[in-house]
Amino acid sequence: MRPVMNTKPDVAQFDYPVGALLMMSMGECCAMCERPLLAESLVWDRDKEQVVQGKTNADEWANMLLLCHNCGQDAETSKTQNISSHALVYPDRQLTFGLTETSLFQYELEKVEQVQLDENNKPIGETITKEVVLIKGGNEAAQQTIDFFKLNSHYYNQEKNTFFLPMNEDPQQLDRRLDLRTQAWQRADSFVQLFKQTDHKDVREALASNVRNSISHSGFWSVWVTRFWQAFEDKEMIRMLFGNPKEPEQAKGLQNEVPLLRGQGPHNHFVGTNDGWLD
Repeated sequence: MRPVMNTKPDVAQFDYPVGALLMMSMGECCAMCERPLLAESLVWDRDKEQVVQGKTNADEWANMLLLCHNCGQDAETSKTQNISSHALVYPDRQLTFGLTETSLFQYELEKVEQVQLDENNKPIGETITKEVVLIKGGNEAAQQTIDFFKLNSHYYNQEKNTFFLPMNEDPQQLDRRLDLRTQAWQRADSFVQLFKQTDHKDVREALASNVRNSISHSGFWSVWVTRFWQAFEDKEMIRMLFGNPKEPEQAKGLQNEVPLLRGQGPHNHFVGTNDGWLD
């Protein structure tokens, strides 16, 4: 889970919708599952434990988190089951990702079972084995966070390492987080193989640019970092590919200084990333 810095906007900016402000501050991905928010997003108020709309203010800003519709819906469902969100792990309050085995959230490509259920929740047909990228918690609070937001989908039973799919539901239509995360792993692995095939500086720089652009558009930063770290264990390479760029210096000697560039774009692919994960 990409750790982010919750930078408070200028006072005048609170005239804009809170969702737009969160995108400018922390990027255009769900804060919890890292899925890209191409058209639809929700704002979760951690103090009120509910999805909110409209504008916010400086006093409420620290409670706001940008979510995809699946994470938002599953959070609402968990809340009705009397599961509190106040003790969970959040990427703007804890360092949620690292390169060591103590990382609060870890990503692994694993084989899982998939079972189809009939209208009476009884298994039907053959059990299928498939590979998916699961997110796992490094401690109890992290695991509770995964369960609260159903980050491996609400079809997954961790104890049995099995997906139980009702026959009248299509998980690829209802919740694509797991499929998209697995696709991101496969895409990252393709780039890993390309990096292994060349030591040419210019080629590697071109590949690096393509990696950053791919993540910027398709999300799942933590999955990419995990796969590249597994392959190379090169911290400088990881920093170059996935670190947050320094803010550009303001132009000097001008009557009006050039404002710092903000938001997603070629100047800043991973908006708001807290680079403490590299320490």
